[in-house]
Amino acid sequence: MPISDWQDMMPSTVTLEAVPARDDYGKPSSYAAAETYLAHVQYKAMKVTSRVTGADVVASGAVWLNEVVTSLSVDDRLTLPDGSTPPIQSWDIGYDENGPHHTKIYFG
Repeated sequence: MPISDWQDMMPSTVTLEAVPARDDYGKPSSYAAAETYLAHVQYKAMKVTSRVTGADVVASGAVWLNEVVTSLSVDDRLTLPDGSTPPIQSWDIGYDENGPHHTKIYFG
């Protein structure tokens, strides 16, 4: 699929804020500057495996990002186009014939 066709399916933007530091109890103590990504957001319940517990959980939707994000954490803050910040449940890296292509984040 040509890049322009892929980007045409990304009508929204979302932001991700990574957790660069944690307090003495392992809780996020701050967030890095927000990174903005072209995205396709789907609000649909689906079963995924939690990156925290390894158990099956029901995510309330998924976001396809226009690029590969390799340093994700369930503690990172995802902001959807409607301004909500649902918790990150899991994620996958999508591949095409050239290698890593996009990131799919499941949110709860």
